[in-house]
Amino acid sequence: MCHQSDVSAARRALALGLIVMALPACGGTITFGRSSPSAYAASQARSGSPPNQAIPSPVPGTTAGFLLALDGRTGSMLWQASVPMAAISQPVVSGGIVFIQGGYDCRSTASVLAAFDTRTGNQMWEAPTTANRYGYSLCGSESAPTVGSGIALTNASAQVQGPPFGGPSFVFGLDPRTGRTLWSVQGEEPAAGAGVAMVLVQAPRGGFNVRALDPMTGRQEWEAIVHTVNIAPSVNRQVILVQEYGCPTSSSPQDIDPSHCSGPGQGGSFASSLDPATGRRLWQVGFGPGSQVNRTPLLSDVAVFTLLVETPPSPGQPPTEGPLPGAIRALDPATGAELWRQGLSTQSAVPILAVPGTVFVQESVGGGAQLCTTRLDALDSKTGVLRWRMDNLQVCGLDVAADAQTTVLMLSTASATKILVLNTATGADFWEAPVATTGPYRLAHATVSGGVVYAAVSGKFILPPPSDSG
Repeated sequence: MCHQSDVSAARRALALGLIVMALPACGGTITFGRSSPSAYAASQARSGSPPNQAIPSPVPGTTAGFLLALDGRTGSMLWQASVPMAAISQPVVSGGIVFIQGGYDCRSTASVLAAFDTRTGNQMWEAPTTANRYGYSLCGSESAPTVGSGIALTNASAQVQGPPFGGPSFVFGLDPRTGRTLWSVQGEEPAAGAGVAMVLVQAPRGGFNVRALDPMTGRQEWEAIVHTVNIAPSVNRQVILVQEYGCPTSSSPQDIDPSHCSGPGQGGSFASSLDPATGRRLWQVGFGPGSQVNRTPLLSDVAVFTLLVETPPSPGQPPTEGPLPGAIRALDPATGAELWRQGLSTQSAVPILAVPGTVFVQESVGGGAQLCTTRLDALDSKTGVLRWRMDNLQVCGLDVAADAQTTVLMLSTASATKILVLNTATGADFWEAPVATTGPYRLAHATVSGGVVYAAVSGKFILPPPSDSG
């Protein structure tokens, strides 16, 4: 692993020893989060009933993963806990609780959401959820748990025979301290912000609208008529961003009609900011004809979009071969004004994380039988100027988490995994330590909150058949 010279000079390796998989019992009380949906919740699910979910059991040949809490500045162990799953998502910390979700068997949709006390590591509760409603679990690569102020959200589908593998999708609102089900509504791709929970619902003309719910009761507060696919809104406190697709109408540039375009290349991507109290559009930005937002926007003190642009060929000419041109655009979340933009050197160079002050861009090449090489750039969030770079990282797996002060990297090769913790502003190392993982598939994620690094490391899990994982 090679650092840029100024980062290398600041390295302070800390000999912490191997973090082993043999964990002591961590105690605590497990309360299963189950209750019957309210009458109001049942009335919201007229086209189907919420599925009866069950806590998934360990599968023969699998082993449980584990969760670690480490001091962000020194790396010293605060606590460790075994978790009720093998493949694990990135942890999420909210209100003194760390949430993770995952499962044992990637061939099944069954997974579990579990909550742990951030001070002690004691497990507080676990509740069933669905990692992917289209026929298989993503085995820890699914999105991190959806947690807002006073609410945790899970997604599940009523199963039907044959394609599309799942029936109506339902979102459950759980009490984050007990796991008790407070309400359920029909919808999918939940999101949560300050004082509002959101789900996507099918729009009559196709696509999805955003429906806002009271987090405590599940009652509808508003519904925004937007034209988006099933990608959850990006939320950061009072900021709600929605990706939209289609064509501007001649009547009003604020509306988008996804059903018709006047000519080739006229369709494009848009971003809208919604008022969390009313759902009204606060601003809308178009990214031009042929634009495609190819990743979920990143949202912190800036809103970062990764775009590809498809230009239609001239009449009688074949389409242009090769990768589509791309760009990174950073917008002011309050106004939609552009702060900076950059072209993408390759389609594999994409923003992966934004925190106050910093946007991280990763570029990876190789894989399979080839040697993997990864580069990580830390850009100033308001200007796009490079702050520091880690180049020539000989790793095929890189998981990045950060806040304004601390950056955590999970670096995985074919034979080893380690944690590397850096200063977010400068890239200088705080400490590093190896992590024991079970092969042949290493899966490790981390987050940082309040000066503590929380690392979730998988056990042995069962992958889906190749035909299901594409």
